[in-house]
Amino acid sequence: MRKIISLFLVLVFTCCIVSMTAADSAVLKEKPGGIAFPGLGFSFVPPEAYADTKGIVAVDGPVSISKTVDVVFCTYLAMTEEEFADFLEKTGTVIVDEVPWIYDLFTVIVIRKGMTFSEYNTYSGRRYTSAQVERTREIGKVGDTTYYLMMEDPDRALPSPSDPAYLHEYRALAGAGDEVASSFSFREAEAAPDPYAGLPGSRIVFSAKDLDGNEVSSADLFARNRITLLNIGATWCGACIAELADLQEIHEKMGEKGVGVVGILTDDYLDLAREEIAEYGVKYPVIWAPDNLADFIQVTSYPTSLFVGQDGTVLAEPVIGAVLSRYYTVLNDLIRKQK
Repeated sequence: MRKIISLFLVLVFTCCIVSMTAADSAVLKEKPGGIAFPGLGFSFVPPEAYADTKGIVAVDGPVSISKTVDVVFCTYLAMTEEEFADFLEKTGTVIVDEVPWIYDLFTVIVIRKGMTFSEYNTYSGRRYTSAQVERTREIGKVGDTTYYLMMEDPDRALPSPSDPAYLHEYRALAGAGDEVASSFSFREAEAAPDPYAGLPGSRIVFSAKDLDGNEVSSADLFARNRITLLNIGATWCGACIAELADLQEIHEKMGEKGVGVVGILTDDYLDLAREEIAEYGVKYPVIWAPDNLADFIQVTSYPTSLFVGQDGTVLAEPVIGAVLSRYYTVLNDLIRKQK
């Protein structure tokens, strides 16, 4: 999997991540007073070891898994900021095939509506391994929102950076679970407007280009199916790529019921897009994001999927994240309603 990197932002996509929010990232040494997530209701004032390191320690997120679950990550980059800037200058790109010296430190999992971590893990198809579950602890609760901390295993096998001091520092940071757990404070989350309010019943109209540069219209794409699953993703989004085979399965298995899939890519890495499409056997139409994408949906997470009728009308609430079972549930409900 390829990763996108920038000087002060390291986005690590693992199998447990289902969507990526356009959000802030902070290098902890540049945030001596800590970092706050008012929309999630918590703050993190890092322990002393996290605030002054040789490598880069960054907090990234939040990542929206669903309307009920958000996660925030803390990662370690085995380079100084100067070394990383030099790396980017030499490579001349923000996309690299392998970034072995990025290590996850911990994950904060925010679960609302009274759901427990165990219930969420079961609901999501046991997305986290038994070892990850063992390293997860509850660290706070406000109303019906519960906060969990999942530390990474400091002793797991890792690729060694050129300077062994980085790996030694990482293991010390990953092993400081008790200090990290006591570094959070919690309060009532600040209410945020629903970005999808009023979306069902609205109309989607656009023109765009496919990966071969041909002009396509929403009217032509939607007319092919009774219901179109319009999947919005990106080549850099690990969860988006991981679900390509599932989307192709839906396109094939539900075609006889009038269901089809259309993919929208919000970046412009053509070669990478073609490579991923070929690897996962994607046969449904994939297009570049139309210029007016923001006019019909504010994409806050990747992937985001809409369900659209033949006339371009949005038929249901969007599904946030790669949740195959939810796709089938929504599609089957819509099919029943159309009978």
